[in-house]
Amino acid sequence: MGRVVVGVDGSTCSHQALQVALDEARTRGCQLEVLTAFRPRMVDAAHATWPGETGEEFAAETEAIQREALAGLSDEDLAGVELIRRAVPGDATDALDEASEGADLLVVGSRGRGSVSGALLGSVSLHCVTHAKCPVLVVRPGDDGTRDPADTRTRHSDEEAGMPEPETTAPQDRPAPRFHDILVAATPGRLHPADVARVLRRAATMGAHVTVFDVVEPVPARRRAVEVAGQATDLQELLLQDRCEQLRAAVADLGDPADVTVRVGTGTPVVEVIRQVLAHDHDLVVVGSDPSDDHAGLDAGVSQVLRKCPVPVWVLRPSTSPELRVLALVDPDPEAPDRDSLNDRVLDLATSLVRAEGGELHVGHAWRLPGEAMLRSSQIVGLPAEEVDRMDTAAAADHRARVDDLVRRHGVAELGGQVHVVKGAPGHVLPRLANELSTTLVVMGTLGRTGLSGLVIGNTAETVLRALRCSVLAVKPEGFVSPIGPRHPTEVVEAMAAAD
Repeated sequence: MGRVVVGVDGSTCSHQALQVALDEARTRGCQLEVLTAFRPRMVDAAHATWPGETGEEFAAETEAIQREALAGLSDEDLAGVELIRRAVPGDATDALDEASEGADLLVVGSRGRGSVSGALLGSVSLHCVTHAKCPVLVVRPGDDGTRDPADTRTRHSDEEAGMPEPETTAPQDRPAPRFHDILVAATPGRLHPADVARVLRRAATMGAHVTVFDVVEPVPARRRAVEVAGQATDLQELLLQDRCEQLRAAVADLGDPADVTVRVGTGTPVVEVIRQVLAHDHDLVVVGSDPSDDHAGLDAGVSQVLRKCPVPVWVLRPSTSPELRVLALVDPDPEAPDRDSLNDRVLDLATSLVRAEGGELHVGHAWRLPGEAMLRSSQIVGLPAEEVDRMDTAAAADHRARVDDLVRRHGVAELGGQVHVVKGAPGHVLPRLANELSTTLVVMGTLGRTGLSGLVIGNTAETVLRALRCSVLAVKPEGFVSPIGPRHPTEVVEAMAAAD
């Protein structure tokens, strides 16, 4: 007997996928396998899971998710269909890949949510389309199982597999493109071709223009004039043209580069990247960073760009996960307007990315009780333990209330987002949180200068950045002025990256 597999994660879209999968199983005379993945969030070697959470609890939640999904089906609906229920620990993508082996059909929802599996989000359905070992049926939101399948289900071809799932909300409800003119900097840092390809695809979905920019070492004036084949040649111009052609060829190899400009200049990479931003009004800079297996860190040049660039900087790092998992780091404080407005920018970007591409959304905040160690141990100002505990509880509630108010304003709950308010030094607990959530992108704010208090700004921001191993989108507050002036680069060569 054949087998139809459906992924269920508790979202409405996955419930609709279950109904469609049931219809397919009945029509084909196949078994119906209902699969849910769960991933306990490991903290570290000393603490197997977050306090109060165990693997058994995650498994129980998974069981409840399946019961809820199946509760919507009557005995008549299930008549004649052999039902198999499976709960699998691990990533949803891995579980669905494995289950597709030997199956007649894999059915997934195009969007979803859930702290247990993180399954059936746009990027997971995309992964299934490109990696599953059987045909894949993607069910879009709004399918109640009664409409014509041609109106509600999309079979994906290989040509479509490289693009994110389009949104199915009405156009007026879609977030406006956040970026219009993206600068991809080949230096400083290191960008992989696959990273550049991702940027080009993402820019295409936003209708954004992309400039690929690189810097070559300036040639001293006394050595610029050389003779080549009996003709006087400017060595600097020759190097610029050569690098420009190399970049044009590399971009062309990545696909259709119709709206991509290649630009090459001379000078110091960090300085020239920021001057490009100022001269051409770019609203996003993309740089690469490739940490070694045993050290996260940041390229020194990338760190300088993060400090001094006046527009958001996206630091791309290699990732093996096809699923977008966004962690927005916030530090709400009504007494610090710069910081509070920065929180809004962070959440605006994080929520718009998840709305546009699908994926998990998490919001993280770290806090500490000022002077707690002294309050508990000092012989001079030490307080009774009960009083310090009361102060600690009150501080925790205050921080949670601030974060809850912030995420409420940005509709985080509507996206299935989860909030994590953790106690401890932010430079330690926030990177750990990102790691345990298997985050693929951290969105955070930085004021780009020292001497300022705060949890996710200034010096602490750099500590967090250096400890992260995933990609980072770092933003500055409105009105930030770069210390690097707007002088144009000394030498620039432009070429449209399209076939002649």
